Amino acid sequence: LFDGISVKPSVLHGDLWSGNIASTGGEPTIFDPATYYGHHEAEWGARSLLKASLERPFCMRYLKS
Repeated sequence: LFDGISVKPSVLHGDLWSGNIASTGGEPTIFDPATYYGHHEAEWGARSLLKASLERPFCMRYLKS
């Protein structure tokens, strides 16, 4: 399943949902973290399981980066 995949631990927010995302002066801001090291896409898996909401433009921008 994971043959050929290299996973580098990343610093994750830990509580990423629409209530913890805003903008300040036109710049994105995230707050209220529960920071930990993990797989770089673990945040998205947890979001799906918990049915946490993130705006579609935010998700689409993430996928483009």
